[in-house]
Amino acid sequence: MFPLGVTAAAIRGENELWLAMVLRNKILIDLKPPELAAVCASLVSEGIKVRPWKNNSYIYEPSSTVVDVVNFLDEQRSSFLQLQEKHGVNKPCYLDTQFSGMVEAWVSGLTWREIMMDCAMDEGDLARLLRRTIDLLVQIPKLPDIDPLLQSNAKMASNIMDRPPISELGG
Repeated sequence: MFPLGVTAAAIRGENELWLAMVLRNKILIDLKPPELAAVCASLVSEGIKVRPWKNNSYIYEPSSTVVDVVNFLDEQRSSFLQLQEKHGVNKPCYLDTQFSGMVEAWVSGLTWREIMMDCAMDEGDLARLLRRTIDLLVQIPKLPDIDPLLQSNAKMASNIMDRPPISELGG
């Protein structure tokens, strides 16, 4: 089996091959823990909603580094989706920065109270987003054929993220 397949076989997620392609990409290696967490959030944010009735709520914007990385990955995603379609595979490849900025802010030290005051999400949706992101991040250090620096940054990001009230939810 090729290294990509070995990594994909070890991942738990919606589309393991897509996640393996992203996590093996060298573009992630130089990301700081908050940026890495934000990119990981873009991979797992499907189904998270904002409150439509909260008109003037602010959603944190991701850093330009995160936006650039996700834009780069989106080009690969398009090619990968075409390849899947060509071979009759119909598995989603999520990539959405809508909530990446909030995850980046959380990993950068923003408190739960601060983030809830400024965001258009219910507490449960935000907690679910952070939990999903942590769940992906904690897999990275255990995956075969992943750069050691990326593994270290993923561990650091998940440790920073897993604080109250999120740590009280269990994982």
